[in-house]
Amino acid sequence: MMLPRLRQYRLMANLQSMLLVLSLAGLLAMVGYLLGGTSFALGATIGVGLLYLVNPRVAPWLMLKSFRARPLRVEQAPRLYQALDTLAARAGLAHRPRLYLLPHAAPSAFTTGTEAGAQAVIALSKGLLQTLSLREVTGVLAHEISHIRHQDTRIMGFAHTLAQMTGLVAVVGQLLLIISLPFWLLADGGVSVVGLILLILAPELSVLLQLALSRAREYSADMSAAELLGSPAPLADALYRLEQHTRNHKRRLPWFLVPRREPLHWLNTHPPTEERIRRLMQTAPGHTWNGAPLEAALLHWRSGFQDL
Repeated sequence: MMLPRLRQYRLMANLQSMLLVLSLAGLLAMVGYLLGGTSFALGATIGVGLLYLVNPRVAPWLMLKSFRARPLRVEQAPRLYQALDTLAARAGLAHRPRLYLLPHAAPSAFTTGTEAGAQAVIALSKGLLQTLSLREVTGVLAHEISHIRHQDTRIMGFAHTLAQMTGLVAVVGQLLLIISLPFWLLADGGVSVVGLILLILAPELSVLLQLALSRAREYSADMSAAELLGSPAPLADALYRLEQHTRNHKRRLPWFLVPRREPLHWLNTHPPTEERIRRLMQTAPGHTWNGAPLEAALLHWRSGFQDL
């Protein structure tokens, strides 16, 4: 049976995601109401529903080309593909995601595409494969597969489009307000202060909501990865190793290139690493997991990807 705390964290993250998406849609509707009244707001709301159905998104090949990614063949990383097959089966995916290699020294990974039509792609950087053990890379794979499992690329693409539409409508509203302001003043008409503030702040609010949604989906993917792995340890270890790598890299930079203060966490796409690790490890102590942990078959095997 799944751990109660794991279920609780996933439920909270999914509920938060739903509220944030509804908030983005509501913000667009309110800005539409200010711009064109009830009919415009209703049209914007209907448009949001249609937008989710078609949900325009960047083609995976286009994104991979921009990062100069190339396919990672099975014979180059047989054990990595073995772990990928196991995780994809545990996640109930109909198609195994395709692996691509990013020719970057910085450790990084991302997912693009969706499972539909076998379009899902997981891209891993050369730096990631050379920095982490296979056990830790498997934790990262589980996290990325969880994004595919819960259609996070679709949700985030939808949120991005909503934020762009809100910003566009708000800017149009601001321009119309500036043009019509002299007529309102001559006619001695009133201007809604609340509406004015909303028009000004709407683009920034939509971006903040989008960032909050991204962080919620990261938490949810962490919990789902722990479920797939049978243990939170591989992903927690990978997060810790990547955080240490980032800090060591910053120490080697000239002092004037290192920011004096860390950016506020609500301006980031990912939650603080310490909080992610804390939540992961809170799901483990004193509990038994269903099935044999995947990490048992991957203990401390060092990945040999130097020649990729």
